[in-house]
Amino acid sequence: MTLVEQRDLAAGTSGRSTKLLHGGLRYLEHGNLRLVREALREREITARLAPALSRPLRLVLPVRPGVFPGRWVARLGVGLYDLLAGSRSSLPKGAGVSEAEVAAAAPALAGRFDGGVAFHDRQTDDAALTVAIARDARSRGAVVRLGVAVTRIARRSDGTHRTSLREEDGRLSEVVSRCVVNACGAWSDRVRALAGKTTGLLRVTRGAHLVVDGLELRCGLLLPGARPGHRLFALPWRGCTLFGTTDVEDDGDPGRDLPDPADIRLLFDELRRLFPSAGLERRHVISAFTGTRPLLRQAGDTLAMSREHRVLDEEGLVTIAGGKLTTWRPMAVETVDAVVRHFGRAVGSPESLMHQPLPGGSDECMTVGAAITEGFARHADDVVFRRLPIGHDPAHVARSLPSILETMTVHLGWDAARRDEESSRVLDPLARLARRIDEAIGSVGG
Repeated sequence: MTLVEQRDLAAGTSGRSTKLLHGGLRYLEHGNLRLVREALREREITARLAPALSRPLRLVLPVRPGVFPGRWVARLGVGLYDLLAGSRSSLPKGAGVSEAEVAAAAPALAGRFDGGVAFHDRQTDDAALTVAIARDARSRGAVVRLGVAVTRIARRSDGTHRTSLREEDGRLSEVVSRCVVNACGAWSDRVRALAGKTTGLLRVTRGAHLVVDGLELRCGLLLPGARPGHRLFALPWRGCTLFGTTDVEDDGDPGRDLPDPADIRLLFDELRRLFPSAGLERRHVISAFTGTRPLLRQAGDTLAMSREHRVLDEEGLVTIAGGKLTTWRPMAVETVDAVVRHFGRAVGSPESLMHQPLPGGSDECMTVGAAITEGFARHADDVVFRRLPIGHDPAHVARSLPSILETMTVHLGWDAARRDEESSRVLDPLARLARRIDEAIGSVGG
């Protein structure tokens, strides 16, 4: 088996989530009980497989009169959430919190809410989880090739597929296989088009996040957005606050790195509305990122769209579409099972997959050397933005980059020109992001 990825592991949406393993309390509003139950089950399985990437996180859903959900609806929703999690969950059960407890948890919210409900989910490092899954695949015999783009998929008369590939340096090659798995997220329809499939499976939305300082949070918060039905997370993350996300239909390039200015402005306005006494200004916005959600095509408001997934076998082109980060394991198992069925076998995935730990899933943090030797890192931006927990903070990156480049130079034998090129791969995106944030909200405050 060969895995090809056109950039780096988690360079797209897999590394740009809200960093939660959760059932999705807000999905209960739309009656998605089956999805919530499955995700809560998978939340705890991932906690067994990768405990360092599944940290318990206390969240509070504040309530106030006249704003949905009220106190009793919130209590009922959290109670149902706990019920769907069942006895498999080791997390504390939900409980009511007072106005004073909300004020202590988030002082800038004081006076705006009159209590709420606390519940628990888990926080993850999505990029590290993606790398751990790839390491597990390699340990089972997979070949992992990064920086390799698929340019064409042709089904041959004998039922096999010839997949044309292009590497970063322009070299071309081909792979002939009995089956091709399309696990490309928001790119899935574009990859299917390379095989001549014209009917789309997806309706793509984008979700932006801000990383800010200047907020004192002692737990995560699930807050009402100004748009009816919109829910926003404010989460303690790497010594800062992670705030988001937007939910906007999108037909742009899934691989673009910069958030839309309108999304940045929307989130910043929401921050100032929800935390009026924090005095938030441009200087408090450390960074921002956006990802695209590969949702199954469906009608209606994007906020109400299901996060369920579907596996489709089109004559040996097996596509996994839809889904969410928390349900990564059943998505993978069902996809592999579809491949096995295509081969004419009836053997399902072994139960042991629910119990075998993921490589690195018990580690606190990957070193630069380990990122190269164990974590597939090839470029400096791979290490800074996806292997180490520093890419969200440009000041931290500036302090750390010289030593990172030195270590990578020693390990990979770079010359001076290559080292300068790798430095630009890190610093140029940070400069573009700073200009984008200035463009969106630079006139607000200092």
